[in-house]
Amino acid sequence: MIALVTETLCCMSPSDCDAYGVHLIPLGCRLGEQLLPDRILTCEESIPDGMGFSVPPSEELYRQRFEALLQTHDGVFCITASRKFSESNRHATLAAAGFDGRVVVIDSGTVAGGLFLLVLRARHMITLGYPMSRMKAELESYKNNLRVSFTTQSLQVLQNAKRLAYKPLDPSDPLPLHPVFRIENGEIGVFELSTGSRRTVEAMLSVFTESRATAKTAPSRVVVHYANRTPSVEYLLSRLSGLYPSATLYERPITLSIQLNLGYDIVGVVGD
Repeated sequence: MIALVTETLCCMSPSDCDAYGVHLIPLGCRLGEQLLPDRILTCEESIPDGMGFSVPPSEELYRQRFEALLQTHDGVFCITASRKFSESNRHATLAAAGFDGRVVVIDSGTVAGGLFLLVLRARHMITLGYPMSRMKAELESYKNNLRVSFTTQSLQVLQNAKRLAYKPLDPSDPLPLHPVFRIENGEIGVFELSTGSRRTVEAMLSVFTESRATAKTAPSRVVVHYANRTPSVEYLLSRLSGLYPSATLYERPITLSIQLNLGYDIVGVVGD
């Protein structure tokens, strides 16, 4: 049997992990002098922008978890956040090197809902009895079909962390326009500056309708992330249900680490 491992950036709750048989590696969250474990946030919680940062799981933590799981499993399949966002992938890869091929690590190229969808796909393949080499090959292909878009007004968080890899925001841009971001090839960039919450939602959803070489069909699974269920979130969910009635829609709150890296007011959508 293969153990499936990912990190808390996938925004899976303990009940999700029980349902899908997933082992979570926690990030740390530095808030002033405190180092707290990452966790799902409730809608009432918020941390002021710039008040902390996340800490990736260490190589030693991965090594310990891999070793423990290999006592009861034939192998370990580990899916991490994009190496362009976090050192987690590097740490997991270094830890895996000591287990003679019994641990396979894959870079998801994304975070949050992207990680979640990759985990679901991996769980299905484990159930079917796929070897880890085939799982890795198929997930490397599948992750290129993921489409990710989000919005946040917490621009300083992104800019301070140097997470905007292309078309960075200009301080002279006429805010309060709503920026819409996309994650492509593991990097975050500004796609559009829109006006009004509904136009922002439509700009986010355009990630599914644009003609792209890697993704030209309607999504079969969509994950919506938010900290607070605002009217904009309600509109987003309604539009998704209307546009893609056959898609499976998942709603997942963000974690503390995502809030620290992308802002407390983030709303995101991820589809395959």
